[in-house]
Amino acid sequence: MIKENEVNAALPKAEKLYDGDAAFVDWAPNGTEVVFSDKERIFILDTHTKQVSKFLDSGFNPRFSPDGSKIAFFIYRRGDNNKKTHIEIGVVSRDDPKAVNIVKGTTSKLLPKYLTWTPDGKSVAYILAEFEKLILFRIKFEFKSYVVSIDKGNPQEVLTEIEGGVQTLEFTQRSYSIEPESKITTTWGQLKLQQTNGGYHD
Repeated sequence: MIKENEVNAALPKAEKLYDGDAAFVDWAPNGTEVVFSDKERIFILDTHTKQVSKFLDSGFNPRFSPDGSKIAFFIYRRGDNNKKTHIEIGVVSRDDPKAVNIVKGTTSKLLPKYLTWTPDGKSVAYILAEFEKLILFRIKFEFKSYVVSIDKGNPQEVLTEIEGGVQTLEFTQRSYSIEPESKITTTWGQLKLQQTNGGYHD
Protein backbone atom coordinates (compact mmCIF):
# COMPACT_ATOMS: atom_id res chain seq x y z
CA MET A 1 0.00 0.00 0.00
CA ILE A 2 1.26 3.50 -0.86
CA LYS A 3 -0.26 6.49 0.93
CA GLU A 4 -1.71 9.17 -1.33
CA ASN A 5 0.74 11.84 -0.15
CA GLU A 6 3.67 9.53 -0.95
CA VAL A 7 2.73 8.67 -4.55
CA ASN A 8 4.88 11.44 -6.02
CA ALA A 9 7.54 11.46 -3.28
CA ALA A 10 11.15 11.21 -4.37
CA LEU A 11 12.88 7.88 -3.97
CA PRO A 12 15.29 7.68 -1.02
CA LYS A 13 18.85 8.46 -1.99
CA ALA A 14 21.49 5.89 -1.05
CA GLU A 15 24.85 7.26 -0.01
CA LYS A 16 28.04 5.21 -0.09
CA LEU A 17 29.90 5.55 3.19
CA TYR A 18 32.72 3.04 2.83
CA ASP A 19 34.69 1.73 -0.15
CA GLY A 20 36.05 -1.49 1.37
CA ASP A 21 34.50 -4.89 2.04
CA ALA A 22 31.71 -4.74 4.59
CA ALA A 23 29.33 -7.37 5.91
CA PHE A 24 27.09 -8.00 8.91
CA VAL A 25 26.32 -4.31 9.43
CA ASP A 26 24.58 -3.29 12.67
CA TRP A 27 23.38 0.15 13.81
CA ALA A 28 24.42 1.49 17.20
CA PRO A 29 21.54 2.52 19.50
CA ASN A 30 22.72 6.15 19.24
CA GLY A 31 21.77 6.10 15.54
CA THR A 32 25.04 7.70 14.42
CA GLU A 33 27.41 4.72 14.22
CA VAL A 34 27.48 1.34 12.55
CA VAL A 35 29.66 -1.65 13.32
CA PHE A 36 30.63 -4.08 10.58
CA SER A 37 33.19 -6.69 9.67
CA ASP A 38 35.15 -7.52 6.56
CA LYS A 39 36.61 -11.02 6.24
CA GLU A 40 37.74 -11.25 9.86
CA ARG A 41 38.14 -7.77 11.33
CA ILE A 42 35.65 -5.46 12.99
CA PHE A 43 35.26 -1.74 12.26
CA ILE A 44 33.13 1.13 13.53
CA LEU A 45 31.95 3.87 11.16
CA ASP A 46 30.69 7.29 12.22
CA THR A 47 27.91 8.10 9.75
CA HIS A 48 28.26 11.86 10.32
CA THR A 49 32.00 12.20 9.81
CA LYS A 50 32.32 9.06 7.63
CA GLN A 51 35.40 8.17 9.67
CA VAL A 52 36.13 4.43 9.88
CA SER A 53 38.22 3.00 12.71
CA LYS A 54 39.36 -0.57 13.17
CA PHE A 55 37.94 -1.90 16.43
CA LEU A 56 39.17 -5.51 16.54
CA ASP A 57 41.77 -7.44 14.56
CA SER A 58 39.65 -10.61 14.57
CA GLY A 59 35.94 -11.31 14.68
CA PHE A 60 32.86 -11.13 12.47
CA ASN A 61 29.09 -10.62 12.64
CA PRO A 62 29.34 -7.89 15.32
CA ARG A 63 26.25 -6.71 17.19
CA PHE A 64 25.82 -3.74 19.52
CA SER A 65 24.27 -4.40 22.93
CA PRO A 66 20.92 -2.65 23.53
CA ASP A 67 22.63 0.16 25.47
CA GLY A 68 25.52 0.43 22.99
CA SER A 69 28.18 -0.22 25.64
CA LYS A 70 29.28 -3.65 24.35
CA ILE A 71 29.73 -5.53 21.10
CA ALA A 72 29.19 -9.27 20.70
CA PHE A 73 30.69 -11.17 17.78
CA PHE A 74 31.76 -14.56 16.45
CA ILE A 75 35.45 -15.36 16.37
CA TYR A 76 37.29 -18.17 14.62
CA ARG A 77 39.97 -20.12 16.47
CA ARG A 78 42.78 -21.62 14.43
CA GLY A 79 44.93 -24.71 14.73
CA ASP A 80 47.83 -26.10 12.71
CA ASN A 81 48.66 -24.33 9.44
CA ASN A 82 46.38 -21.47 10.53
CA LYS A 83 43.35 -23.66 9.73
CA LYS A 84 40.01 -22.67 11.22
CA THR A 85 39.06 -25.26 13.82
CA HIS A 86 36.04 -23.86 15.69
CA ILE A 87 34.10 -20.72 16.55
CA GLU A 88 33.40 -18.98 19.84
CA ILE A 89 31.40 -15.93 20.89
CA GLY A 90 33.28 -12.92 22.18
CA VAL A 91 31.98 -9.85 24.02
CA VAL A 92 33.96 -6.65 24.41
CA SER A 93 33.33 -3.25 25.95
CA ARG A 94 33.34 -0.21 23.68
CA ASP A 95 35.72 1.43 26.16
CA ASP A 96 38.27 -1.40 26.28
CA PRO A 97 38.52 -3.34 22.99
CA LYS A 98 41.61 -5.20 24.21
CA ALA A 99 39.69 -6.98 26.99
CA VAL A 100 37.76 -9.56 24.97
CA ASN A 101 35.63 -11.92 27.04
CA ILE A 102 35.01 -15.32 25.44
CA VAL A 103 31.58 -16.52 26.56
CA LYS A 104 31.87 -19.87 28.34
CA GLY A 105 30.46 -22.90 26.57
CA THR A 106 30.09 -21.33 23.13
CA THR A 107 32.90 -23.31 21.47
CA SER A 108 31.49 -25.13 18.43
CA LYS A 109 32.58 -26.61 15.11
CA LEU A 110 29.21 -25.83 13.54
CA LEU A 111 28.75 -23.03 11.00
CA PRO A 112 27.85 -19.67 12.62
CA LYS A 113 24.67 -18.27 11.13
CA TYR A 114 23.18 -15.47 13.24
CA LEU A 115 23.80 -13.48 16.43
CA THR A 116 21.67 -11.01 18.40
CA TRP A 117 21.25 -9.63 21.94
CA THR A 118 18.40 -10.19 24.36
CA PRO A 119 16.62 -6.91 25.27
CA ASP A 120 18.10 -6.83 28.80
CA GLY A 121 21.66 -6.91 27.46
CA LYS A 122 22.61 -9.80 29.73
CA SER A 123 22.55 -12.59 27.15
CA VAL A 124 23.02 -13.22 23.46
CA ALA A 125 21.06 -15.55 21.19
CA TYR A 126 22.74 -17.24 18.27
CA ILE A 127 22.11 -19.76 15.53
CA LEU A 128 24.47 -22.44 14.25
CA ALA A 129 24.04 -24.53 11.11
CA GLU A 130 24.75 -28.26 11.16
CA PHE A 131 25.17 -30.25 7.95
CA GLU A 132 22.28 -32.68 7.63
CA LYS A 133 22.41 -34.22 4.15
CA LEU A 134 22.99 -33.60 0.47
CA ILE A 135 19.85 -33.44 -1.68
CA LEU A 136 20.19 -33.04 -5.46
CA PHE A 137 23.64 -31.48 -5.11
CA ARG A 138 22.34 -29.03 -2.52
CA ILE A 139 23.44 -29.06 1.10
CA LYS A 140 20.65 -29.16 3.65
CA PHE A 141 21.31 -27.76 7.11
CA GLU A 142 19.70 -28.20 10.51
CA PHE A 143 19.63 -24.87 12.36
CA LYS A 144 20.17 -24.86 16.12
CA SER A 145 19.25 -21.85 18.27
CA TYR A 146 20.86 -21.02 21.62
CA VAL A 147 20.65 -18.36 24.33
CA VAL A 148 23.63 -17.83 26.62
CA SER A 149 24.45 -15.47 29.49
CA ILE A 150 27.49 -13.36 28.64
CA ASP A 151 28.67 -13.59 32.27
CA LYS A 152 27.81 -17.15 33.26
CA GLY A 153 27.96 -18.99 29.94
CA ASN A 154 26.11 -22.34 29.76
CA PRO A 155 24.19 -22.03 26.45
CA GLN A 156 20.61 -23.30 26.43
CA GLU A 157 19.14 -24.62 23.19
CA VAL A 158 15.76 -23.09 22.32
CA LEU A 159 13.12 -23.50 19.59
CA THR A 160 13.85 -27.22 19.48
CA GLU A 161 10.22 -28.00 18.56
CA ILE A 162 10.56 -26.28 15.16
CA GLU A 163 11.51 -28.82 12.52
CA GLY A 164 14.75 -27.82 10.83
CA GLY A 165 15.14 -24.83 13.15
CA VAL A 166 15.11 -21.13 12.23
CA GLN A 167 17.72 -19.06 10.43
CA THR A 168 17.14 -15.73 12.22
CA LEU A 169 15.43 -14.58 15.38
CA GLU A 170 14.86 -11.27 17.14
CA PHE A 171 13.38 -10.21 20.46
CA THR A 172 10.73 -7.59 21.13
CA GLN A 173 10.17 -5.66 24.35
CA ARG A 174 6.46 -5.19 23.72
CA SER A 175 3.94 -7.83 24.71
CA TYR A 176 0.62 -8.12 22.93
CA SER A 177 -2.62 -8.91 24.70
CA ILE A 178 -4.88 -11.65 23.39
CA GLU A 179 -7.86 -9.31 23.52
CA PRO A 180 -7.74 -5.97 21.66
CA GLU A 181 -6.47 -3.24 23.98
CA SER A 182 -9.17 -1.02 25.55
CA LYS A 183 -11.89 -3.15 23.94
CA ILE A 184 -14.39 -5.68 25.15
CA THR A 185 -15.78 -8.49 23.07
CA THR A 186 -19.09 -10.25 22.89
CA THR A 187 -21.01 -12.33 20.39
CA TRP A 188 -23.20 -10.95 17.63
CA GLY A 189 -26.07 -13.02 18.93
CA GLN A 190 -25.77 -11.41 22.37
CA LEU A 191 -25.83 -7.93 20.80
CA LYS A 192 -28.99 -8.78 18.81
CA LEU A 193 -30.62 -10.10 21.96
CA GLN A 194 -29.84 -6.90 23.87
CA GLN A 195 -31.13 -4.74 21.01
CA THR A 196 -34.49 -6.56 20.87
CA ASN A 197 -34.83 -6.02 24.61
CA GLY A 198 -34.62 -2.25 24.24
CA GLY A 199 -30.87 -1.85 24.32
CA TYR A 200 -28.95 0.61 22.14
CA HIS A 201 -25.62 0.04 20.41
CA ASP A 202 -23.60 2.06 17.89
